[in-house]
Amino acid sequence: MAVPFSVVGTATGSQDEGGQDGGNGVHDGGDGDLVGRAIEGSRSFLRDSVTDDTFAHWDTAVRYDEYGDYRYTVYYALLLERIGNREGTRDRCLSYLLEQRSPNGGWGDPVTNFGGRLLLESIDEHAYREVIDDVRAEIDERGHSLLPPEEQAESDVGLSGRFRMRLLYAAMSDRHSFADLFPDERPLEIGRMLSFTRAFDGRTISARENMCRPIYTGPFSAYFLIGATAREGSFDEDDRQLVDAFEQILLSRRLTNGAWNTSTTTIFGAFALAELGYDPDGDTIGHPVDWIADHRLTHEGRVEIWRLPVWDTGLVMEALFESGMSTADPLVRDAARWLYQARTPQLEANPVDTKLEREPAPYRRHHGTGWGYMPAVFSDWDDTAVAICALSDVLDSPLEEQTEFLLDVQNRDGSWSAYTTDFDALEESVADEIRSEIDDGLFRILFGHVPCPDVTGGALEALGKRGYAVDDSEAVRDAVAYLEDARADNGMWLAVWAQGFTYGTARVLAGFDRVGVGEDREVITAAASSLIDRQNADGGWGEDTRYDPTSSTPGDAEYRRADSTPTQTGWALQALLYAGVSPDHAAVREAVDYLVRTQRSDGSWDVHRVMYNFGGPGYSTVATTQAAVLRALGLYAQASG
Repeated sequence: MAVPFSVVGTATGSQDEGGQDGGNGVHDGGDGDLVGRAIEGSRSFLRDSVTDDTFAHWDTAVRYDEYGDYRYTVYYALLLERIGNREGTRDRCLSYLLEQRSPNGGWGDPVTNFGGRLLLESIDEHAYREVIDDVRAEIDERGHSLLPPEEQAESDVGLSGRFRMRLLYAAMSDRHSFADLFPDERPLEIGRMLSFTRAFDGRTISARENMCRPIYTGPFSAYFLIGATAREGSFDEDDRQLVDAFEQILLSRRLTNGAWNTSTTTIFGAFALAELGYDPDGDTIGHPVDWIADHRLTHEGRVEIWRLPVWDTGLVMEALFESGMSTADPLVRDAARWLYQARTPQLEANPVDTKLEREPAPYRRHHGTGWGYMPAVFSDWDDTAVAICALSDVLDSPLEEQTEFLLDVQNRDGSWSAYTTDFDALEESVADEIRSEIDDGLFRILFGHVPCPDVTGGALEALGKRGYAVDDSEAVRDAVAYLEDARADNGMWLAVWAQGFTYGTARVLAGFDRVGVGEDREVITAAASSLIDRQNADGGWGEDTRYDPTSSTPGDAEYRRADSTPTQTGWALQALLYAGVSPDHAAVREAVDYLVRTQRSDGSWDVHRVMYNFGGPGYSTVATTQAAVLRALGLYAQASG
């Protein structure tokens, strides 16, 4: 496909024969030399870590909470054991799990302990007797149970690892009945609850209507079906219709590669279809099972929950440009080609690997005309904004369609949320019915409106890159007004997708800067001052603040100080510089010193798990950290002249 490129910007230094900038835009001598070397070291590391595919781009390892790695590996291994083929792949997963056991005999995590025990008992209980006994001993010692604590039972609606493991036990273990594991029939209640919504017409569930927050539609369909097939006894007519309906919606939600939009749905979706009697060797199950093996299974046998190549590539490109790299550099032009073609699939314009001979089912009423976190999935607001920012300096195409999409999904209050702009409010009678089944916090997660200051800041930055400004755009003014009201009591912005105030404040202030909000505005100076007050003694920033997804307002949390990390320090430094704080300010210079001092010999920085999804387990990608720091140092170099 032809990609419309032009060189819009120029580098601060000349370009050598290898494409690397000769200069870095920093002043000579002292800190300038140190910062310049740090920038060059970071660029070198990023060049070495590029993914060399059809077009070079970045698709770096996701550093996830170790229990998350264990859990998804055991989920996938149990799927492979259940369908009874691909034993070699199953055994790779098993080898990884066995190597990760703690001295206590298990994995230190109740979900993995029960999953590992079930896996070993299913494969060969006699051969693994010693290991099984060790795992059982750790379970007993720690007082673990498959059932949730009583105070958590009301919220345990398909969102916890313990719930998923109980489902797998109900399907695979003769020692535990469905009634024992789910005395309240919770998997079936999920489907019954969703059937209250307008998406259900009494016979089928429409894939084009919203039942709950769309990210949960696929996995909830799978959970219902696994529970329905594991439940003893007969169904009434309504439940039989729900089984048929959820089977169809699960099938309709597959992407064109035959898998689903997340690893969770792909693993449990394939499991559900196997329980319904689909041929394990057929394409319906074979495609998703093989997709996990080909794209999420590492050489060591660990299953990664996700990869974020669009996010990685967009962030790195932005950071390289901010550090002074020329838009004519062959590497970033190659990455731009990859990113441009990674747009949400519109099959007539951007062919993808179509193992299924149809267009992908919509993730919501429309599939989107922006970018998702990886190619071939639905568009989301955050990745669309990052991609627009990254491509604006290298494409002569105006990106009008993608920009219009971003404007179309703005909320009425001026914000951008996460995936769900066109999420219709439930009818009050339906909302009351569902609230009788679940607590208020869970209701907000599944059905509520969750505006995101961090996503809103990113959208503003993208619009600013496309020429929109606060003086001439009502959409921009609405977003700015929303953000002025969305500050926490400490004057900063708490992010929904990362820890915490450092990330949220950096995204917002970058957005303000791009759309021309004056640096002297009180909200900006107050946020910068508040951030400076929370700088650690070593010059960096660190926090373990988390957005509580059961709260209706994401901005009321307290800043929770923690040890400094390069990622959070990079975000904080970006925020200060976008706020107009002088590069000679003590807080800025100390932050730069921290980042230069903590850079490793290969040009990288240590990765810490400071991202999350709605407050879930922490994760990060290598590129997220490198881009956060490189962008901050590039901004400092520019400000220093």
